[in-house]
Amino acid sequence: MVRLVTIPISHYCEKARWALERARIPYREERHVQAIHRIAARRAGGGATVPVLVTPDGALSESEEIIVWADQRTPQESRLFPAAPSERAEVERLCRRFDTGLGRTGRRLMYIHMLAQPKLMLRFNNQGVPPWEGLALRVGWPLAVRWARRELAIRPGIEAEDEAAVWREFDFVAELLADGRKHLCGERFGAADLTFAALSASVVVPPGYGVALPQPAVLPAHTAALVARAREHPAGRYALATFVERRRETVACREPPGGSASSAPDRVGRSERASSKAKQERDRRRMKATELGQTALVGWREKAAAGVARPVSERTGLADEQVRALVGALFFALALYYVIGTLRRALTATRA
Repeated sequence: MVRLVTIPISHYCEKARWALERARIPYREERHVQAIHRIAARRAGGGATVPVLVTPDGALSESEEIIVWADQRTPQESRLFPAAPSERAEVERLCRRFDTGLGRTGRRLMYIHMLAQPKLMLRFNNQGVPPWEGLALRVGWPLAVRWARRELAIRPGIEAEDEAAVWREFDFVAELLADGRKHLCGERFGAADLTFAALSASVVVPPGYGVALPQPAVLPAHTAALVARAREHPAGRYALATFVERRRETVACREPPGGSASSAPDRVGRSERASSKAKQERDRRRMKATELGQTALVGWREKAAAGVARPVSERTGLADEQVRALVGALFFALALYYVIGTLRRALTATRA
């Protein structure tokens, strides 16, 4: 099974999830918070961004590459990219326009809105991430905000510029659809439609997204007004309709990696969503000391804790569970120190 490294709310990551699930390719999603995602991406063989798809043939570190990879494993008649070179070139042109335009401006615009709402943002941002990462982001929130502002080049006046850029892209899409065509490149649903719908999610916040997004009822008034305007725009209505009609659509997988085609992606998707809801609910509750300590015991850390738990328990009278929690707390403290240090170094580097 392939691995997909993501930031859960990222619309570029949603684009990759959509393509994989459409092709019925089973995958395991590994979710991370911002900043820490860079470490995970590099360890997976990518660069500084997500999504990164780890396949038997190597790592793919761009959402467009992931769509192409998934599409190559579907029957020709169901593919997102047409076979004719001229038609494919037009689809690719639109995909890259949305990737470099709408994707970036829409992302920054919504971050500007949501960074001012830390409780609301963290509630949705941390779905399915390791608990220690979610806690680290909460503890280091002021540093994380400074880092995000520098990484996204947020400055006075940029919000108005980004909003204008988003409406230009929406107007462009509306003009394409104005002649009555069913999809952006004609009568066939393709990569350009998927890309536009996924990347417009930053402002239309569709209910059918791969993870839960904050809906207008819980958003601040000015953010809810932005979403309402986006949803009322012809392009926004098209994006929402595309999510409703196409987001759960699947096609046969011609060459499934590591196994036969099945309904596994659907099961994986449902499992991931159910898991994220359960984890989100657990994250809302205050963790007991032993629970907090043991969240850091993953992989080799768990084996190390298990190895010392019994002898330390016999010498100190502490229960095995308490010893494991103490070892986990130590690992957690070291990880938190590393994350905060990484953020500080990143901030220092951006000032230079």
